[in-house]
Amino acid sequence: ELRPVIRACLAGERAATEMELDATNRRGRAIRCRVTCTPLASAGARHHLGVILVMEDVSAPAAVPAPAS
Repeated sequence: ELRPVIRACLAGERAATEMELDATNRRGRAIRCRVTCTPLASAGARHHLGVILVMEDVSAPAAVPAPAS
């Protein structure tokens, strides 16, 4: 699912793209993952040098610790 998005970023067809997909974390647990793909370019470059992928687990809300009293 990510390959077409990465290729489009490399080709300059898309700016930052965000998508959600099912994935498996490093502990083998099924999660819902938000992936943001952004082209990596340098000043004056005619083509993109790569992509930056940011992955975030969005399957469950983060637990907020209770304030200390």
